[in-house]
Amino acid sequence: MKSAFTALIVSATMVSLTAQAQTPAPKPTPPPAPPTVAVEAPPAGPSTAVPEELARPGQLVNIRVDIAVVEEGAGSPVVRKEMTLILADRRSGSVRSAARVDKIGGLQLSADVRPWVERDGRIRTLVTMNYVSHPHFTDWGQLKFEPLLESGKLLTVSRASSAVSDRYVRVDVTATILK
Repeated sequence: MKSAFTALIVSATMVSLTAQAQTPAPKPTPPPAPPTVAVEAPPAGPSTAVPEELARPGQLVNIRVDIAVVEEGAGSPVVRKEMTLILADRRSGSVRSAARVDKIGGLQLSADVRPWVERDGRIRTLVTMNYVSHPHFTDWGQLKFEPLLESGKLLTVSRASSAVSDRYVRVDVTATILK
């Protein structure tokens, strides 16, 4: 009888251990989430996206861009400054010119240019330029324009009066597709 009782206790212990092995252990409670802090997005910088018209591949042509700056009026002689750049379609270039003149200050003429041929054959030309000519145009600053030009034809894109004299400055641009 003693062996039956021992067998019964061993059986009960085995059933109990088997039941415990099949019961999943309780999952630990996850730690609380840290408090969320509102963070502002950084301000958007200048776009680096290429305009759609410049995303297309350029034509295999060079474009000659002539820029003339003409200063005249107030009974003084006409002053004419010229720049020429030859650029591939959809490519950019720069011209920088400056001089220091003792009695009248400085002279500066600079331009950044990017031409591209439109589907209809006209030439869109993006130009950013600076012109300073003492004493009449001391702080004329920056001029930016994007005319649509016909190949070989001159276009006056700007005319501005001096704030200190009766002179004015005119900017003429010609873009020519070279063959």
